[in-house]
Amino acid sequence: MVAFILPRDRHGRFRFAALQSEAGRRLLAGADCPFGDLSSVVLVEGTRCRTRSDAALRICRLLPLPWPALAGLWIVGCVETANEGLLKRLAAEGWDAERIAAVQHCIRAHRYRGTEKPETLEAKILFDADKLDVLGAIGVARVIGYATLAGTPWYEPPSHQFLETGKEVEGEAHSAYHEHLFKLRKIPNRMHTVTARTIAEERLRYLDEFFERLIDEWNEKR
Repeated sequence: MVAFILPRDRHGRFRFAALQSEAGRRLLAGADCPFGDLSSVVLVEGTRCRTRSDAALRICRLLPLPWPALAGLWIVGCVETANEGLLKRLAAEGWDAERIAAVQHCIRAHRYRGTEKPETLEAKILFDADKLDVLGAIGVARVIGYATLAGTPWYEPPSHQFLETGKEVEGEAHSAYHEHLFKLRKIPNRMHTVTARTIAEERLRYLDEFFERLIDEWNEKR
């Protein structure tokens, strides 16, 4: 984790200490953080202590772009990995089978390309909230950041085949603009609540305008 953070911490926000060191133990004690697993990631902010996936997510949000925008990708992985442990904890705390099944449904149904559709109001709200961040200004940061990390261009003219079928021809890169056409423009129609659909439509207009401007500048029309 240190090797990951150091080259990306351009503002010098982070300080590091081994958990088993005197400084590390002093920080843990000051934040009332259990010593626990010394191989785990621990983030201390004042008197607030975060561990493991919670710490990793917070670290992403404190780093410069594109990492804050990509933190949502980490959330999805953490939720799915923690699914079984979460359900065991709910059962241990006295949740009945029906309520646990409702939580399972929310987790399974929140994926954009998942096969299970949200049926309950809670599942619909979770699905909608999870998708709204791919649109608007945050959506711009996410799609550009993802393309940068993937080594694909921000813009490449889509082929006729891609526009018709969503599949690239041989040698065609899946640029940020391709992702915009293939997935992001479809988000408002996938919303399950009226409120989320209204927000999504407004944010999509912003995203459309961004790519229109990007393409014009790319082609030296502005």
